[in-house]
Amino acid sequence: MTIDGNLAAASAMAALEKRLEVATSNLAGVQKAGYQWRQAVTRTVSSTFESELGLPPSLVRTDVKTSFAPGMPVANANPLSLALKSEGFFEVTGKDGPLYTRNGDFVVATDGTLTTRQGFEVVAASGRLKADPSGGPVAMNALGELSQAGRALGRVNVVTFDTPERLEAVSDTMFRAPESLRPDPVAAPEAVAGHLERPVQGVIDGLIEMVSVQRAYEAAQRAARAIDDASMNRIRQS
Repeated sequence: MTIDGNLAAASAMAALEKRLEVATSNLAGVQKAGYQWRQAVTRTVSSTFESELGLPPSLVRTDVKTSFAPGMPVANANPLSLALKSEGFFEVTGKDGPLYTRNGDFVVATDGTLTTRQGFEVVAASGRLKADPSGGPVAMNALGELSQAGRALGRVNVVTFDTPERLEAVSDTMFRAPESLRPDPVAAPEAVAGHLERPVQGVIDGLIEMVSVQRAYEAAQRAARAIDDASMNRIRQS
């Protein structure tokens, strides 16, 4: 029983450490455009001993899921910024293939190419997203259409996935699709120009989760110490 108790306490602390890691990431991501809120889901699992004897599970583990629900458009000074109001992702060209993001903080590079702040080229659904560096101001509308001096250049590519939970995170706001997951183009994306998407959840949500996890972790530590003390007492009495 002592061994099982120690395992249960250890698994609880490991699960809570994962929850704390997720809460810290969420708190840091509140101010990041296109950040997708992480959800820590804790569930019970059985040890090998419990499975063999048909006992109820006493161990726990935490799995991390990403919520791809649309966030909140927030006005931004960048005239080329774009916030998606519906589900979907902007497609950009990564070093090893296409990447997908909801961070629409776009800029025009020195050669006129529309890119992300990190320098990834934005993929066009139509036309070509490249302006004349000396051709005057560049504008973006709510349809994701880039124009210069009233002349249409192209429209950013927005895609969706049947199972976005299968996307693999490569950074806080960038995702890669496995080969078996194919993107579906969005013909008429819903977006807001001059805005960036922020998570609906805020700093308070992140702080509440962190405090809750820390208190639960302290309780698990106390339980582990109590189990150790009981074990030592039995050893002394034997």
